[in-house]
Amino acid sequence: MQSINIKKVKKIDALIQQQKTGKPKDFARTLNMSVSNLHYLLRLLREELNAPIIYDRQLNTYRYSTAGSIVLDFISNKKP
Repeated sequence: MQSINIKKVKKIDALIQQQKTGKPKDFARTLNMSVSNLHYLLRLLREELNAPIIYDRQLNTYRYSTAGSIVLDFISNKKP
């Protein structure tokens, strides 16, 4: 199993929200990864985090089919 780079996930999320990913080859290059690793990570985000990531062929970019973002944060259960 591959490890997940949190910084890359945050960058992926930001680029998808801005609809500035470009085609898969360009997106992978921006993230300094192979296209196959990009597809693997996108599949993981879709399956494990239910991220509604789609590729828009008209805009040549990945985007979310529903407005939202990926949030990776610690939330304390401790009551004040």
